Amino acid sequence: MQRIIVALIVTVVLGLAYASGALAADMTIPPPDFSQMGKAPPDFSQMGKAPPDFLEMGKGKAPPPIIGKGPMVTKGPLLTKAPPLAPTMNWTGYYVGGDAGAAWLGDPATWNPLPNPATFGALPITANERGTAFLGGAHAGYDDQFAPDWVAGIEGDWMWTKAKGTVTEPWIPAPGFGAAPGSQTTMSANLDWLASARARIGYLLAPNLMAYGTGGAAWAKMDYNAVATSAAVGYLATASSSSTQTGYVVGGGLEWMVTDNWSVRAEYLYYQFNKGPNITTQSPAAAGLPSNFVWASSNVSVARAGLSYKF
Repeated sequence: MQRIIVALIVTVVLGLAYASGALAADMTIPPPDFSQMGKAPPDFSQMGKAPPDFLEMGKGKAPPPIIGKGPMVTKGPLLTKAPPLAPTMNWTGYYVGGDAGAAWLGDPATWNPLPNPATFGALPITANERGTAFLGGAHAGYDDQFAPDWVAGIEGDWMWTKAKGTVTEPWIPAPGFGAAPGSQTTMSANLDWLASARARIGYLLAPNLMAYGTGGAAWAKMDYNAVATSAAVGYLATASSSSTQTGYVVGGGLEWMVTDNWSVRAEYLYYQFNKGPNITTQSPAAAGLPSNFVWASSNVSVARAGLSYKF
């Protein structure tokens, strides 16, 4: 009996071994995937479960975006630098400066032969004495920026120059006659200096650029000279005078504030002065034939550039 049981056990073991070998022969084992080496194995314990609720994780923090799902996130507007602010300038304050430019002098002058043209034997002469010269000087003033775009102020200046206007005309005995040989009259006006006290009112075209008008009282040092001569009869009459003329000045210009303290300007000024002297003088060779020299109102045009320093 025991032998029969042992034979059955041996038969079963051999059968199982044969079946296992046949099954192994039919199976194909894939080669290992080396590209996955170093990576953590999948967590099989989470398979089949719903994804975690990230809103509950990290105390209410939003979950990270899931790539490939949901609406596409687009970029917002690009941030750019703010535009630079316009320069702000303060025009209020005292200032001093210098000027340089040119002066044009005009002064009408008249020679009257006395006691009258018929007796004297020559016609009156009227001409405009004109001259141009360099001009330079200094100015000082005060400006008040009383509104965002408006500036008002006062200014005084003094300028040196040597603008001289001279005219020489021959004597004409009577209408239709030619010039008398060797007979002529020369008259001149010399401008030594100019000064003014003016008000200014300006409008700011830009925070650092002002267009302005100006006007006020003016003074000028003038020298007057005249000679009437005739070599034919030995006639010689001279006159000279020097005086400070008063008048007015108007003008305008542009001023550019380069920095808070320095500014440059370009301006035009027109001066008009009172009448000049009226002088009658005698010739030793012809006591009964005096000469009368008259200078009318002189005018001066000035174009200049200036540099100012504001305190």
